Amino acid sequence: MQQYDAVLVPGGGLRPDGALPPFVLNRLEAAQALAGEAPIIPLSAYTIHCAPPLDAVGYPVLESGVAAQALLARGVPAARIWVEAASLDTIGNAYFARV
Repeated sequence: MQQYDAVLVPGGGLRPDGALPPFVLNRLEAAQALAGEAPIIPLSAYTIHCAPPLDAVGYPVLESGVAAQALLARGVPAARIWVEAASLDTIGNAYFARV
């Protein structure tokens, strides 16, 4: 079995209600299957191309945080989920995932 240092999961936006679209859920499932014991890094706070949904107190819902919650619900241990929540674009995803 191939081993990875980490598995990055690109974002894909959130629905207006704050839910992940099905294709992002598929990405998370694939990442879990590939990762073995490696960390899984959901990428992206949100995109600048459309406003993020807001939580009950008016703060932006971060896409990578929602993805992390989905991974937790799938049984991935919290210690293996490294949330990248600083980026707003693909270049930022790469930079912040690296650092």
